[in-house]
Amino acid sequence: MLPLPNFQVHRATTVSGALELKARLGDSKFVAGGTDLLPNLKNGLYNTAHVIDLGGCRDLEGIEHQADGTIIIGSMTTLADIEASPAIRQHASALAVASELVASPQIRSRATLGGNIMLDTRCRYYNQSRFWRESLGGCLKLDGNTCRVTGSKTACMAARSSDTVPILIALGAQLVIELPEMVNWIPVCDLFGKDGRFEACFNIDQNALVSSVKIPAPKPGQRSVYRKVRTRNAIDFPQLGLAIAGVFEDCICTGLVAVVGAVNPRPKILQGMDIAVGTRLEDCIVEKLAESAFKQINPLANIAGDPAWRREMVRVEMRRGLKELRDQQG
Repeated sequence: MLPLPNFQVHRATTVSGALELKARLGDSKFVAGGTDLLPNLKNGLYNTAHVIDLGGCRDLEGIEHQADGTIIIGSMTTLADIEASPAIRQHASALAVASELVASPQIRSRATLGGNIMLDTRCRYYNQSRFWRESLGGCLKLDGNTCRVTGSKTACMAARSSDTVPILIALGAQLVIELPEMVNWIPVCDLFGKDGRFEACFNIDQNALVSSVKIPAPKPGQRSVYRKVRTRNAIDFPQLGLAIAGVFEDCICTGLVAVVGAVNPRPKILQGMDIAVGTRLEDCIVEKLAESAFKQINPLANIAGDPAWRREMVRVEMRRGLKELRDQQG
């Protein structure tokens, strides 16, 4: 059993209180459900003197379905509540599916949407015990100067393994980012950088707090799917995540977005999806889109699973996802 290191816990009850603590304490981390942070602390991945518990911030909880169809989700809302929400299951069904595919029921009852969005990147050379890492000499992300995946001394290629992020990007979701003197909205797709190191993988101030997620009202005929590849059907992080959102009018596609996760530090928005517009996603179009996705994704040996196999699964899951999207009722 790995023990937790020593740190001081500070319990915030409001967003402003949490931000004040973060600014005052300096060397600190927010904890939401703790399902990722606490194991990482046990493995010595972070060296922090203070942890700010957001569990008492009731203003960060809840799901609001507004009259215009917009859905606002507090960052401390659990994944279990998201997967069970009638509003999300009806208007953003793939987000409910992605939430349901995270880990296990016990973990989803604690894990939060904000925590899943702000999940640290993962790598087979990083997410190990301190003893294991020391035997290797560390890596660029921690205790070393070279990325063990690529050999680079300038960029870490740990993978972003959040299940909810790809579908939030596909749905055009935005985040509310709060600092003591500022509140800002940014698209989810703009949150992530190209470097997997924790201090570089988020394009926001390190003292900022994600307080809520805004999913715009669905367009008439909007459909969405989320596909997850993993070794086991529970617990495991994705070896590949694929989110697709499309808009249909009388079974004719008028818009399509596809996002691939669990490959690089930043999710990949696939290009060339416009060939679906004006079609019924006939099998020949599905094959063209699957081949296009395959050509755009080149997995690395950063997480479990042979990279060549994971790349082939891009083609397979794109094919499956598009057919699932086509067969949904509008």
